[in-house]
Amino acid sequence: MKTETQHIKKGTFMYNSVIRVVILLVMAVTFSSGCTSGTTRANTQGDQSANKNSGQQQTIEGCLVRKETAFYIQPHDGDATRVNAGDQDLSSHMGQDIQLTGNMQPDNSQASPSSTGGTGAASPQLVVTRVDVVAATCPNDIQKKIDDQKKQKSK
Repeated sequence: MKTETQHIKKGTFMYNSVIRVVILLVMAVTFSSGCTSGTTRANTQGDQSANKNSGQQQTIEGCLVRKETAFYIQPHDGDATRVNAGDQDLSSHMGQDIQLTGNMQPDNSQASPSSTGGTGAASPQLVVTRVDVVAATCPNDIQKKIDDQKKQKSK
């Protein structure tokens, strides 16, 4: 009789262990689904914005230039980015090599219908929260890029 009791206790212990493992697996899957669902929701909301970096703080180094009434920062590489001065005085930094820190936002003033007949997406602009001067003048490579753009526009 002793062996039967030991056998029943051993079987109950194994059964309880299996149940515990199953419960832990179900909890792990549920937790992981909740995390994935939240990430998917955040990604979907991010994809719906005009710019996937919208609202993220960024720092761009380059030269501050003015095109018509708008400010732009021309980095060493890549295209110029439109700048929204926010509460910063940017006019005193014209022609300087600067670092601008701020949040990327869609520039709705630049949105226009595209050539395919649909509405064009708003291009990003940097809403400036901080200005740091790197040098009093623009580096030669950036100044050459700015001058070349002015020449092309005047043609």
